[in-house]
Amino acid sequence: MEETVGQLRKEDLQRLYELQRHIYTLASQIESLEREKRIKEITLQQLQASTHHKPTVYQSVGRLFVLEDYDTLISSLNKEMEILGEQIRTKQKLKSQFEAKWESSRLTSVPKT
Repeated sequence: MEETVGQLRKEDLQRLYELQRHIYTLASQIESLEREKRIKEITLQQLQASTHHKPTVYQSVGRLFVLEDYDTLISSLNKEMEILGEQIRTKQKLKSQFEAKWESSRLTSVPKT
């Protein structure tokens, strides 16, 4: 009986550890996506604040810079920001689900005295 209780306790702790690891991983991914989105927002603001009507713009491709149409680049940045926003929302929902599971597992695995 004591071995079974110890085994269950060990499994609960492993499950809590795994859930916590998933939460930290998702938090890191969300932070990275938010940083990437913010960079794109700043780039978009800088492009739109340009004094020229349609300035000459270049997009980096690896080590090269390629001439890019202004409107195409603006459209591309907006679309990428939309995609990043959706990815952030999806990961935040998933993180919330893991946090709820972690909280309920933590509460049920606490020994009653």
